[in-house]
Amino acid sequence: MYSFEGVMKTIVVIGNGSMAVDCIKIMRGYGQVHVALVIADPKDISLMFLKQYCEAEALDLEFSNDVNSAEIVGKIKAIGPQIIFNINSFQIIREELIAVPDEGIINFHNGPLPRYRGINVCSWAIINGERRYGCTWHLIEKGIDSGDIVAQKIFEISETETAFSLIVKCIREGIALFAEFFPVFLAGHIAGISQNHSLASHYTRKDIPNDGFVDYGWNFARFDRFVRGLNFSPLQNRFAHPKSVVNSMDFYVRKISRCKGYIPETLEPGRVFRFGENGIDVKIKDYAISITEVLEDNMKPIRIGSFIDKYNLEVGSQMKPCGLV
Repeated sequence: MYSFEGVMKTIVVIGNGSMAVDCIKIMRGYGQVHVALVIADPKDISLMFLKQYCEAEALDLEFSNDVNSAEIVGKIKAIGPQIIFNINSFQIIREELIAVPDEGIINFHNGPLPRYRGINVCSWAIINGERRYGCTWHLIEKGIDSGDIVAQKIFEISETETAFSLIVKCIREGIALFAEFFPVFLAGHIAGISQNHSLASHYTRKDIPNDGFVDYGWNFARFDRFVRGLNFSPLQNRFAHPKSVVNSMDFYVRKISRCKGYIPETLEPGRVFRFGENGIDVKIKDYAISITEVLEDNMKPIRIGSFIDKYNLEVGSQMKPCGLV
């Protein structure tokens, strides 16, 4: 256990999943830290990690999907924490709660602020073709993801990155970053850096890339980024699925690869020209793709052979849209 000279820090944690657990473990490794309350979303899919840890360590755990409720705010006020950490939580914290801790609320955001504020930003970064990305710990103010930056890490996005793998990378880097800045915070040497708001980009729940549709008029790089950017497997996809249409029936593209073998140059984009060993070969703007995994219109996985039969596919079938944009 580490120790610094100074007063005891009483901390409240709002968080979810294994990231919250790992950060709490780091906090509790310091002698003058008291984690007085942990608040978790009861609907979070990774709840068991935090629940099991808090039970094993006899930490006060509260379940709430509204941290701004009078009950939760009242309980936090009664504790009187110096600081609140918001870790891997998607709840928007309102002004009454922001004003409670003397030293503010520090939030983890899986994006390189001031760029990529908001939600689903890992997906957007891949779809937009970013080569470098990052994660940020920042102070919360009434704006969304607009507070002073406490710590930030920038790293590379791989050519095979998916939404899921980038989220995991952000969490891993975020935990390592927390371990670096937390002792500096305890020593009283943390100074937030103002964001350059002129560089900000922001995404909301209403923002859906290309209305969710793939486009066979895209080149391979853009098509591939779109599919990978909306691939959350093995997590549930609560954002958007890459949608397509063939024979007036909707389906969703789950995985593609670069087509191998002969590719007819004269075919228009979206035209099926071969049923290969691993999938359905379809012409796109500059090349061809093999669609190797799909979901049918009810979002359930379907084998490629069954998909071909159910959707009445044949060589020459036209997949849409193909707007050449």
